[in-house]
Amino acid sequence: MCTRKKLADKDLRNENANHSEEQQYGTRLRLLNNDGSRDNLILLTGIKELFATALPHMPAQYIARVVYDRNHYSLAIVRDPVKVVGGICYRPFLEKSFIEIVFFAVDSDQQVKGYGTKLMNYFKDYIKDTFNITQFLVYADDFACTLIPKVKYRQIRQILEKQKQAVKNKIAQTCKPPIIYRGLECFKNGVKSVDPMSVPGIRISGWTPQLEKQAKDIKRMSHYLVMKEIFNRLKSHPSSLPFHEPVNGDDVPDYYDIIKDPMDLSTVSKRMENNRYRSLLEFAIDMQKIWNNAKIYNKSDTIFYKSAVELEGIFREAMFLKGVRL
Repeated sequence: MCTRKKLADKDLRNENANHSEEQQYGTRLRLLNNDGSRDNLILLTGIKELFATALPHMPAQYIARVVYDRNHYSLAIVRDPVKVVGGICYRPFLEKSFIEIVFFAVDSDQQVKGYGTKLMNYFKDYIKDTFNITQFLVYADDFACTLIPKVKYRQIRQILEKQKQAVKNKIAQTCKPPIIYRGLECFKNGVKSVDPMSVPGIRISGWTPQLEKQAKDIKRMSHYLVMKEIFNRLKSHPSSLPFHEPVNGDDVPDYYDIIKDPMDLSTVSKRMENNRYRSLLEFAIDMQKIWNNAKIYNKSDTIFYKSAVELEGIFREAMFLKGVRL
């Protein structure tokens, strides 16, 4: 049983001055427990109805039993006079040093006003400051939450804004005024190319050909290894042999009359090594052309058509697992 501690009604209107409705009707926080008083029972009934509406698959009898249980407490956002628009029902386990959150809901019409975040932040600070407890258990979400003692959760937005501004100020202090150089005049005289390191400003910037090569290698590494893995798996498959090289037009005279956008594994490989694919999707589009072309040109009872279908299935599954849907 938790020691009874009153949380004074908190007027939220100052923090939501942009919402004329809140200025007009008033919004406050209430800490509720079934102490038998008429006012608390009225608000507990309101929060019970809120949970029942927000959690339609939860038995109404169970919600009522928990909300009215004297071992459970509720922190509610109440809009004057007695309209409950958000609430958290919880049970303290002081001997175990954790709080169990049983229900948490906000009226669907009020969610756009940020009541959910505001309510949770007040709840975190209240529990942390009142009971010196930093562990939450939330069965519905199947995870436990740990509070950071030094953080004032009601001030998170202001803290982040200050940090953001501090970073901007630091960047501004370290940035130097831009140096503008005259354009190169040598090209007017017929010069076709110049050594990049001879261009004013290039050397000062710290750029080198080696840095550019490293940047390109790093950029492609994020998806190159994935492409290579999938490509090698398909190329080594016994059914892939007909697709290793471009179709020979001498052997199949009408092929290029029918197939206007040919593709094969050797072409895909060259494009991979030349860093032509900027994303997995671009790689997937070329690979898919191989299977599509084979199904367009060949009849469904041929080995080429059946091989294309088999490889396409393997390929599409591999791409799906990497987050690319075709």
